[in-house]
Amino acid sequence: MIWEHSQELFDDLKKLNGIHLQIQWEEVFFEENEQLPFLDVLVERDKDSPFTTTTVYRKPTHHPVKDKLSGIRTLVYRATHYYSTASLKMAELAHLRLLLTTSIQSSFW
Repeated sequence: MIWEHSQELFDDLKKLNGIHLQIQWEEVFFEENEQLPFLDVLVERDKDSPFTTTTVYRKPTHHPVKDKLSGIRTLVYRATHYYSTASLKMAELAHLRLLLTTSIQSSFW
């Protein structure tokens, strides 16, 4: 959804939070550089196209995987389910391969 006025956003957020007490939206993210993080997904808008692309969102404080096996499974799941194109999915899997290879060679295990 796109809100022109921030007060509308906060009013709608209040309504969403009233639907289910255990599901609460507390944080608001704003689009920067045609990108908007949402949950584990980074939504990117292309100025030359009406379409958006999706990739895995990595917080700026992203650290190497600590909970090794479940962390790896989670990263692979995200890579295989959150991408809108095959080329972006393959790029993420290549990134994971490099990350895990580098981590294994260092003190990962």
